[in-house]
Amino acid sequence: MIKTTDVIKTGSVIYRLVNFIYTNVCDTESDVSVAATNRMLTRDDLSLIPDPLPKPRGSQTSRDVLWTFEDIKMLIGTDLPVFRDESYYVSLRLRDMKTPINVLTGLDYWLDNLMCNVPEVAMCFHIEGIVKQYEIIKTEDIPDLENSKFDPQSVTDIAKNILSFLKNNATKEGHTYWLYKGTNDDVVKLYDLTALCGDERGPSEQNPFTVPLGMLLYRVARNMWTNQTPRKASLMRTLLENCLILLDGTQHPQVCTSASYLLSDLYVPDSSLDDDWSLPGSSSEENSDEESQQDVDNSGDSGTHSVDVKVLSKRGSVSRAKELTRLKPFNETAEERCTEATKFIQMGLSYLRRDLDLGTHKRSSLVEEQAKCNSDEAIPLHYEPIRKNEKNANKNTKTHTADPDTKYEVKVDLDLQMTSVTPDSEVRDRKQDQSWHVLSKGLLFRKAAFTFSALAKQALGSNNLLDLLKFLKLAFSCFGALKVILPHKAEENDALLSSLYGLLGDARLGLLKTGLLPVDWPVIWKTSPPEECAILEMTEKEFETFEFESWFDLPSSKPDILKGCVQCYKMAVQLCNKKNKHVFEPLVKREGNAYNELGVCLMQQAQNALESSDLQEKSLTGMQTTWDQASQALKEGIGVFECIEDKANQALLHCNLGRLMRLIAQTYTNTVQIGNKQEFTPLEREYYNKAINSYKTALQLGNQGFKHLVESVRWELSTTYFNMAALLQDYAPLTSVRQEEVENEVVNLMFQSLKYCGKDNASFASQTMYQFRAATINHRLASLFHNSLRDEHTEQKRKHLRTLSESHYEKALKLYYQMECYNEHLQTQLEYIALLDLCLSGQTAPRHQLKTLLYMLHSLTDCSESLKSLTSQLEDSNQTSDQQTSLLKESHTISTIMETKLQHTLLQLVKVYKQINSRKSGKEASSKADDMKKLYAASLGHGKADSDSATVISRCKFLLTVLTQVTCFYQEVLQKDLEVRHSLMC
Repeated sequence: MIKTTDVIKTGSVIYRLVNFIYTNVCDTESDVSVAATNRMLTRDDLSLIPDPLPKPRGSQTSRDVLWTFEDIKMLIGTDLPVFRDESYYVSLRLRDMKTPINVLTGLDYWLDNLMCNVPEVAMCFHIEGIVKQYEIIKTEDIPDLENSKFDPQSVTDIAKNILSFLKNNATKEGHTYWLYKGTNDDVVKLYDLTALCGDERGPSEQNPFTVPLGMLLYRVARNMWTNQTPRKASLMRTLLENCLILLDGTQHPQVCTSASYLLSDLYVPDSSLDDDWSLPGSSSEENSDEESQQDVDNSGDSGTHSVDVKVLSKRGSVSRAKELTRLKPFNETAEERCTEATKFIQMGLSYLRRDLDLGTHKRSSLVEEQAKCNSDEAIPLHYEPIRKNEKNANKNTKTHTADPDTKYEVKVDLDLQMTSVTPDSEVRDRKQDQSWHVLSKGLLFRKAAFTFSALAKQALGSNNLLDLLKFLKLAFSCFGALKVILPHKAEENDALLSSLYGLLGDARLGLLKTGLLPVDWPVIWKTSPPEECAILEMTEKEFETFEFESWFDLPSSKPDILKGCVQCYKMAVQLCNKKNKHVFEPLVKREGNAYNELGVCLMQQAQNALESSDLQEKSLTGMQTTWDQASQALKEGIGVFECIEDKANQALLHCNLGRLMRLIAQTYTNTVQIGNKQEFTPLEREYYNKAINSYKTALQLGNQGFKHLVESVRWELSTTYFNMAALLQDYAPLTSVRQEEVENEVVNLMFQSLKYCGKDNASFASQTMYQFRAATINHRLASLFHNSLRDEHTEQKRKHLRTLSESHYEKALKLYYQMECYNEHLQTQLEYIALLDLCLSGQTAPRHQLKTLLYMLHSLTDCSESLKSLTSQLEDSNQTSDQQTSLLKESHTISTIMETKLQHTLLQLVKVYKQINSRKSGKEASSKADDMKKLYAASLGHGKADSDSATVISRCKFLLTVLTQVTCFYQEVLQKDLEVRHSLMC
């Protein structure tokens, strides 16, 4: 049979547990409060709204101890004096020797040492304050002391049973329970006060435990947040949500405001700015299994539970039920969390507005801190005399004497009037409330800016550009309101503003590319959630003009929009911390990309103007302005990428700068061609050289590990050299430079172009492009040497020029034939025949003439395949009229020249064979002469010179027939002479 006192003493464990949970819940006004405040004030963002509740009274304990009791952890407060050094602990107890240690005292000593993990107690025995002796007693020996013997296991079992009993029965969320045992009762009863009050009070009356419980939930959640030891986000969310359910926003607006802010900060932490949505300190223990959540059926519950004292004394008589997980983890997506945060922010701002409308906050309205009346003190009445002059003061003063030995004066004001003067404490409280409102509103707007910034990132990720622009306008509006309300707080959030500017640049750039401009704002707000519209309306009340409005007035001009993008990124980079490389470097790259987009846009604008303009003086001046702006943008972009040593993007912008220089040179070329003086000008040379320098710089940067850029840059550089060489060749500046110098420069430029036309390293898709460029270069070089040969009179140089010209003609013909460019092949072949004809005019020996003529005839027979292709193209009916006209004109010219060349070659062969036959008689020469006469006669059979389609096709077919006859009759001779040709070429 366990004594009642044992149960009561065992209940001290519960008392200590409750007492020191209170210590954990409440901020003390001593070191704990200071430490918590310092932790709050040293946070980087200083974002926690000040606590609207007054500070509670501190705990009377000197320190807190985390005690593990069986499988339960409790925070215990204690004032037990403990002495220690590095390895020894001992507690001190003073004991009057006249009163021996009894069971309750021994139990008390044992529990205190056990909770504080002290191995020994030092007993100091005294008589009327005079110390008589000391005795060291081990903690485990205390239950065995004389007159204080008890069973430690029994105490442990009783405490464990009580805790299990509470765990099983105190299960309803939001309910208040009372554990009670009367002095002579055999049972311990647990009352559900919430349920009992609900039965006894009417439905219209408020539960007296609702407000204290709501305040307690808020206090616990807030201090968990402030102390951060540890952070349990799911638990805090549950506490705060229940707090808002229990408290009436009209009665406790400030607490509800603070709770709403804390909830929004849980859903959208400040770390979300860096895309970090994790909540520090949250553990896996908070994860809940919704399937395991079971609601206890208490429909028939009377609100009272009891357990027999005898049952509590038996080991394991009360077992704990299965743990019920009631915490909802943060499994929402980032967008869902932002949506929830927006609702709580709007709720908090509404509470603030309601509080301001109702008047200043009255601290006496808080139930947990109600002021108490003192019956020994008079209620102060705020009265003062109407007239305060000295005369009236003396007049209105009377002296009363109650005792001759005791004399006292009582001053009585005869004329009294109640005044409206506010006491100093009330004025101070009002000022504090006003500052609280300002800080709370500013921080709610700040959190709203964070939330809308996160939503903007989500919209950018899903390419929803209109939502992106909407969220950015909301975020900037909230930040503008914060800047008006708390300017110093706005200055502390440069990282947030930097992120918003960067996202705004992305939004403008994206809207420009997708063609979603202009933006219809009324439609956007009409389809937006009411919380967003309410927050926007609240922000607009804070400022007369929206500071960031100009950023959302999108112009219609594409360059102006891109200039705005550049400014957005520049602002973002200026506000960003350079040490934060994972944020700074991407921002810089986006700024450089915006510069590149602006430069390319202006370049395209200049290109369009070049194609549509007649290049008058006025239009050329406007184009020069565009060139300067584009060049400046690209150079600025190069400088930006140089700051972060981004070689690849530097190469890209240098390549675009080279294209711009080529465009300027082309514009001046067109200007020269319109005028009377058609020569390659120094301005063209200047800009082509600038383009070459830019491409070479890009190529050098690309070779440092960015192989994907090399092919493109090499092609552009080859094109620049080729264009410059072609213009020098076609429009030689002979008035200022000698022809020989021009030809040498053209040859050097062509060879440079051929050098960078590296088809061996090119991709398969670029092979044809490189081959055609190489064929064209060889064709132009052959034509250049061919033209030089006409004006050269030195035999040695003529032979050298002929060799060079023939070599390049051969290379060009081979490449054109491989690519099946039959029209170009025909043109080049005719030019080559013209070269042979030129060489023929300088030959006098019949044998040499014969070989040249046979080589010309063989070159003509090589045109058969190209001529067939040309005929097929003429007969193709799928071509447009313009294509047909152009092809017909070209075919008429080629077929006419070929017919003439064929007739001329055959006639000359007849003459040569006759000349050979006259010098040396022989049947072979005579037979060949006769055959040539027949072929020459056959080549004269067409005779029509019209340029209509039917005539041209007929002529092409006729030429094919003659060439076939030439090939059949003289195949052996041509083959023999072909071998001679190869030997001569070698």
